[in-house]
Amino acid sequence: MNRKPTKSYLKSVALALLLLPVGHAFSQGISSHALTPADKTAVRQYVITEAVFDKVRAASKDAQTKGVELSPFKPGAHSLDESAAALDAQPAAHDILKSHGLTSHEYVLASAATLGAVMTLKYGKAKSKNNGDELVNPANITFVQKHMDELGVDDN
Repeated sequence: MNRKPTKSYLKSVALALLLLPVGHAFSQGISSHALTPADKTAVRQYVITEAVFDKVRAASKDAQTKGVELSPFKPGAHSLDESAAALDAQPAAHDILKSHGLTSHEYVLASAATLGAVMTLKYGKAKSKNNGDELVNPANITFVQKHMDELGVDDN
């Protein structure tokens, strides 16, 4: 099984997160500049499904094949909506997402939820510096645990 596109997707998500104006990674807490209160609620409530996971993987593979950057988090973005708008401003990225039945907002939200679950599994609970609420839906942790190999994440 060729896992390279999925690993590439996960790496782009991780790299994009590092480029956000965050004080700490998910394991350390998320800067209030990176996520609005509504974003935090949306990420916490979002449940990753097999259907969305398959669409995201297909879109990522398609983007890689076409040489299109499909980074879900944009440097300087202060919300998920700003990151989604930046994707929509790239016609090739917008078209790839649309062709796989995704909106840019759903792609960014699914990416944030996936990354949050991965980071929680790897490094511990993801906490907001402001209010201490968990930013990860327990269902997403279970989902990611089932898909660790597909995501290219080791158990260490």
